[in-house]
Amino acid sequence: MKCKECKWWEIFDSQDEKGGGFCHRFPPVLLGQVLAGTDTKCAPMDMEDGQWVVTNVDGWCGEFISKVKTEIKELLEKKLGEFKS
Repeated sequence: MKCKECKWWEIFDSQDEKGGGFCHRFPPVLLGQVLAGTDTKCAPMDMEDGQWVVTNVDGWCGEFISKVKTEIKELLEKKLGEFKS
């Protein structure tokens, strides 16, 4: 259950298998939002946009959902829909 195997995660560079990526489980953090439980403010890279949470490939959290299981489920639902038509 690592970030790189989660449906919510997107790698920065597909050529760098050990690099970091963005977690899309929750909306981006906007400029001026305070991180939960800290006095630290988040500063997005672009002042007009938000910043996705950045994690490394080996990170993990309690919101993990397997990419493979999600893809298989979507494929089966599509095939079932075609069968019913």
